[in-house]
Amino acid sequence: MMRNFLLLNNKERGKKLKKYVFLGISLFLTALGGAYFYFNIGEPITKSKSHEETTNTNENLSKKQSNDISAQENANEAISITHDFLNDLLGWGGAKTFDFKDNKENMGKLHTYIKEAISLASNETIKSDLNNALKAVEKAEKNKDVYGLLVAHRIFHDLDGYLNNDPLDGNVWGYTQTASGSSKKAEKYLK
Repeated sequence: MMRNFLLLNNKERGKKLKKYVFLGISLFLTALGGAYFYFNIGEPITKSKSHEETTNTNENLSKKQSNDISAQENANEAISITHDFLNDLLGWGGAKTFDFKDNKENMGKLHTYIKEAISLASNETIKSDLNNALKAVEKAEKNKDVYGLLVAHRIFHDLDGYLNNDPLDGNVWGYTQTASGSSKKAEKYLK
């Protein structure tokens, strides 16, 4: 290969060299960007003051408030588990090949996970977002519409990233009142 490169005239050699330099720089920048997000050097999703206040565990909190925080932490864990379940079910092209008939058991589990998260949530806005996810799953199942499952997945993605202070892939889909201040995208599907 090197011999072939040396046999080229200067103009052709320059063109090939430019291609290799461009390719090398592109690969380097891609690797650098991947490492940047992999090692979480980027900015995390920011929390609003109201979120920080609801999860504040300072000594001045009453026993009831402490219990509410414990319950919400359990809800946050349930949201994370449900998000992971949806990732396994629909992620990496799974939505393209998803078949409701072949996933009856998984749909039953999904209903259980969502209802558990709703029962554990102590914040009404979070409960509303979770209820939207449940309605999206129910509509998706009724109409055999995988997009409804994607709506629920995006709701859980946004909630998981926001409530668990995990930037995930850095993407906020904007389907929740809790994380983005508007659940209009989810509500549009539910109409």
